[in-house]
Amino acid sequence: MATRGYASLLRTPGFARLYVSLLLGRLGGGMLAIALILFVLSRYHSPQLAGVTAFLAIFPGLVVSPIAGALLDRRGRVRFITLDYLVATVAVLLIAGLSARQALPEPLLLVIVGVSSLTTPLSNTGLRSLFPIVAPRELWERANALDSSGYLVASLVGAPLAGGLVGLLGPEWALACTGGLFAISALVIFGLHDPSQRSSTGLSILGDAWSGLVYVARNASLRGRGRSARGDVDESPPLPRRSDPVERDRGLRPRRDGMLNKQVASALGIGEKTVKVHRARITEKMWAGSSHLADIQRRTLRVVGILALNP
Repeated sequence: MATRGYASLLRTPGFARLYVSLLLGRLGGGMLAIALILFVLSRYHSPQLAGVTAFLAIFPGLVVSPIAGALLDRRGRVRFITLDYLVATVAVLLIAGLSARQALPEPLLLVIVGVSSLTTPLSNTGLRSLFPIVAPRELWERANALDSSGYLVASLVGAPLAGGLVGLLGPEWALACTGGLFAISALVIFGLHDPSQRSSTGLSILGDAWSGLVYVARNASLRGRGRSARGDVDESPPLPRRSDPVERDRGLRPRRDGMLNKQVASALGIGEKTVKVHRARITEKMWAGSSHLADIQRRTLRVVGILALNP
């Protein structure tokens, strides 16, 4: 029997690069949340501006996240993940460079931060949704453990590292180091084979995003997972994102009873392959579904703590 350990998982083609990119990107994100606020407080001496900056670093990306999800479904993931890392690199280095030359007025700072926030969901969601695609099914638990440990490392190391760099080198250099992490993340994942299946529902991008929001709003399981912000892989994922109400009601009981794919297919009157495809796609979405929300929650709490110390 093949070994089902972490070594086997890391030998899976593409997984090691995927995980390194994810880890470095999360570390960069954790550093940026602190370094950016400390930068504003240090250079502009304005807690109010720091609060607006934090808002623009989060809210625009939150608003467009359903659209980002639709794009990831339709166009693949790797190219958009790389795009986000490159945008983050350029934005952070631009802020640091303009500030060093004393050529960064407040409105320009806010524009750069707000625009760069728009692509954030692409990497937050895209990378995590690749895990159940790249990792073999029997190694999902191992992959989920690595994913959780990555969050822990980024949370424990990112903030104090950013604070230390600001204290030792100054805020501009701290931002430059953060930009370097994003650049390395983009380099690591660039050219990675994207095994995800691209899908199309016949709707526009906006229509696809809206239908996803409606489904989440109506699905108690997804709402619960969003509130808990856990995003663990579920061996028995919820129902397909788009199916008519009759199929959803009929499909709920077989899944709860622990029936096999073949049994579910027989109960629903569909092909076994269709069941497998639906389950795989929903598992991808559930893996990534709340990662962006969890990231927003952590960043918000950190910003609130900093601003509370700088009345």
